[in-house]
Amino acid sequence: MSTDCNAKVSADTFQKESDFPKEVKDALRAIRKACEVTRKVQSQIIQTNKSDEVTQTKLDKSPVTIADYAAQAIILKELRESFPEDVFLAEESSNGLQEDLETGGILASKIQELTGTETKAALFDAIDIGKGYYLHRSNQNDPNRNPDRFWCLDPIDGTKGFLRKGQYCIALALLERGSPTIGILACPNLLVGNLKDNNKHGEDSLGCIFVACKGKGCYEIGLDNSSSHFHRLGYRSDSMLYEDPVNARFCVAVEQGFNDPDGTTIAIGKVLHGGLDSDGEILHCTRMDSQVKYGVIARGDAEFYVRLPKNHKDNIWDVAAGVLCLEEVGGKVTDTTGNPLDFSCGGKLPTAGILGARTEKLHESLLQGYATAIQGIRLQDE
Repeated sequence: MSTDCNAKVSADTFQKESDFPKEVKDALRAIRKACEVTRKVQSQIIQTNKSDEVTQTKLDKSPVTIADYAAQAIILKELRESFPEDVFLAEESSNGLQEDLETGGILASKIQELTGTETKAALFDAIDIGKGYYLHRSNQNDPNRNPDRFWCLDPIDGTKGFLRKGQYCIALALLERGSPTIGILACPNLLVGNLKDNNKHGEDSLGCIFVACKGKGCYEIGLDNSSSHFHRLGYRSDSMLYEDPVNARFCVAVEQGFNDPDGTTIAIGKVLHGGLDSDGEILHCTRMDSQVKYGVIARGDAEFYVRLPKNHKDNIWDVAAGVLCLEEVGGKVTDTTGNPLDFSCGGKLPTAGILGARTEKLHESLLQGYATAIQGIRLQDE
């Protein structure tokens, strides 16, 4: 089955949520259920200040919470019921919870309660729907060949941000024939609208979802079902101010240690802005966790995205949904050589480093800034 983003409307854009294709509507229903759980868990962490009671540490030393597991189980179970022939790839597995059973199964019991799953076996099965991608590849004549159509999910992208009560998102993408065709970023802690108007919004406006459909644009909608917010993202009245790289704003990761250990992003900012602020920070910069950054740039609150981890190739669930959101507003996302990101080579991108910008012209400036910054860093090291 192929996604037909023109199935519901003949116009260039969707006018309301009911115009979205079935894949998007079913995904939104599942994602909203999952967001209720993630909000509940984060609220408990804030109230008790005891994140260790809901968290495990994975083999790669990264944290995983009961909210990660619960969100994955909820979303994958619903999507499998809607699309039983589809293949799924997701970040988490039940392995850690299986080990938890040996010490009493406290975390598994909490997740079971959050998801309303009758048995732990059923819970583990729902979580491990995300292993279907690897099973599919192992059963092919060519094990390096991706399924023609599959979903990838990061149930909580930005778990560290989630634990520090900051930004995080549920990131879901549908890929067909090697390209993202649907991208959804659900951002429970991001206000609807734009960052500079945050003081105009109340609690009811907390939480938004970015929905991108290939060839049909990117939309910002309210997180809650009751929200009437539905807006196609595009040109903003203040966009001209930021078309000059000197004024263009970066939206980059909170933790520089992993995302940019060599300080290249700050060096790029210095090149493009002509200097840094008094603290050595990029002059025009917002820092936040997760793929929320792609949504922030897509709606015009920033222009530049830079991710430069060392000796690390990103999992596609960390990238696919956000990339489509930015591309569908006319943005451009590439590797550090200017080549498009390749989603056809497996569960990871084949290249390291990502540069994104809200327009192609700004992307050219970002690429040039990157090359100049790298050259300067190399000269310093000599």
